[in-house]
Amino acid sequence: MRTKFFSIYLTVFFLGIIITDTRGDDPLSVEYANHILWNYLNTNYTSAVIFHSFLQLYLVTGDSSYYNITKSKMNDAVSEYGDTYYLPELYYSWTVDNVPWARHLPVLYGLTGDERYRLGADTMFAAVQNAPRTSTGGFWHKEYYPNQMWLDGIYMGCPFYAAYNKTFNRPELQDDVIHQITQMYVHSWDTGVKLPCHAWYDAENDPQAVPPEWADEETGKSPVFWGRSIGWYAMALVDVLDFLPKDHPQRDSIIGIFRNLAEGIAGHQDQDSLVWWQVVDQPKRDSNWIESSSSCMFVYALAKGVRMGYIDSVYLETAITGYQGILDKFLKNGDLTDVCEGTSVGPDYAFYVNRSKYTEGRIYGHAGGAFILAGIEMEMMNSVYPPGLLGIESVTDGTINISWYKNQHNISGYILERKTDGDFIKIGQLGADTAYYADSLIEANSDYVYRICAYTKDDTSSWSNYLKVTSANVGGLPKQAFMPYPADSATNVDLYLMQFLGLKWKKGLLADYHKLYFGTTNPPPFVADVYNISYIPENLNEDSAYYWRVDEVNDKGTTTGETWMFSAHNDVSKESLHSSNSLHIFPNPGSEKIYIEGLLQNSEILVYDLKGMLYYSNIAEMEKLVIDIHNWQKGMYIIQIKGADGIMYEKLIKEQ
Repeated sequence: MRTKFFSIYLTVFFLGIIITDTRGDDPLSVEYANHILWNYLNTNYTSAVIFHSFLQLYLVTGDSSYYNITKSKMNDAVSEYGDTYYLPELYYSWTVDNVPWARHLPVLYGLTGDERYRLGADTMFAAVQNAPRTSTGGFWHKEYYPNQMWLDGIYMGCPFYAAYNKTFNRPELQDDVIHQITQMYVHSWDTGVKLPCHAWYDAENDPQAVPPEWADEETGKSPVFWGRSIGWYAMALVDVLDFLPKDHPQRDSIIGIFRNLAEGIAGHQDQDSLVWWQVVDQPKRDSNWIESSSSCMFVYALAKGVRMGYIDSVYLETAITGYQGILDKFLKNGDLTDVCEGTSVGPDYAFYVNRSKYTEGRIYGHAGGAFILAGIEMEMMNSVYPPGLLGIESVTDGTINISWYKNQHNISGYILERKTDGDFIKIGQLGADTAYYADSLIEANSDYVYRICAYTKDDTSSWSNYLKVTSANVGGLPKQAFMPYPADSATNVDLYLMQFLGLKWKKGLLADYHKLYFGTTNPPPFVADVYNISYIPENLNEDSAYYWRVDEVNDKGTTTGETWMFSAHNDVSKESLHSSNSLHIFPNPGSEKIYIEGLLQNSEILVYDLKGMLYYSNIAEMEKLVIDIHNWQKGMYIIQIKGADGIMYEKLIKEQ
């Protein structure tokens, strides 16, 4: 039970400031989250903020509905085999906006141990590693914005990158995360305004290129201090610090950047409305307007910074009054108003103040997720914050290794408990700087549940999430691979789709890698050692039967898998694999509707996702067909068109 989570509507009194709100029986963070919980959410970068806020609500309230919807949406984006629709290196040019949803994959892996999340995270990690960079090593914001770094991009990429490195033991790469943050700071900071500008252009990386119109000829800086971009940067700093080791030699430099930023943010708070302006340093200038998403981001970052001890408690007054301003100016009929639309980098003041703003009636992730996060900070202000989500570090032969992260700077320590069938028992009273525990007093093949709380000299937090773990099997041999795709004994497996989907399976517990056997004979011959859970075979023949097996391997030995079989067919001639001159699919990529023109009457149209699941089917009664795709997940699809003259395929890209 979460007894420490109190409601801001009751009244918070701190530093002589009173915040009141009387909307309902729940804290505002919970009330707003429930308002948007079952609205349309996807895995774009704005919804990613909401899912982050949902996981924080799960932590402080214990309400699993927030965890379940986040997990459900991540499962929509990552198949059970670890495939993800978001493969920038496969079908998009690089854009860092495709990354932030994936920050939840390392968290879910820690909570569940499910390999799908590790594999999905591996895919995004590879994309990040291959991202184009400036001459100083900073990530481009997008491939079609060459040599540009934006403040927004630090939030889009760095929390995922830092979480991945911590969860999957890549500490040496935390230096690169810090490098992204510091490069953005060095090239955007204005000592007079005490804020960073929106973006920086690296002219040295390609001296012959035409610079964007907003870039200063000498510095490459953009001219405007846009609120939400600064908010993205502020949130990135306090979130990345969750994953940096306490003893990292550059950790203090990131805290120093945040302190400078906090001073600038507080200094530009409007003293009348108590919130912040669209162009932050130009209060009350003609056409400027107060903006909600940046205000929510600033309140969250400042309040969390105080909670974690990064900045002085004097900034809590700015956060509290800012939150009151948000309630007074922006929260109307359960929705947040005055949210700036998505915005690229602009050349002047007029560009930013003339951006559209969303008013009540629209759920918008930029503001909504940050509002929930800010609300949690306000509502937990006088309580001990529970430790960051308790997760599985690893399960080895005879030991369960678990980890968490510190969520408050002034705690005295932690109490860790475990249970099997009966009541919880205390297994450790741990120091304040501890973030890891190796439990070796366990039995093989047994289920355990862990929980942890933090305490100070005066109070104790609520319990964290409950972590359920199954200990390793006796002897440490891996379990068998299971759940093959194509399914065992499947018939008429489409060879063309196999070029995209390949063979897939679920990894057996404790397997380090896989030995793949594949061929037309039974038993099949050895093909390769495989280190993920998919393999695309080559030179398949139609109307043939194929046998395959996956043996699981670790340092204890090899576990032989079952032999699976499927039969293949190919109705597609080599010529029909390419588009007919008369067939036209547009727009592609598309986001709302696509049109297929040049169809033969009675052609059958089938659309598959990358898991091989049928997503859409129809019979063309005319030469033109319209398909509504606005509710489809972003990613790649395969369109199959069957007509009297054969079968053809096309790729379809669904954008946001």
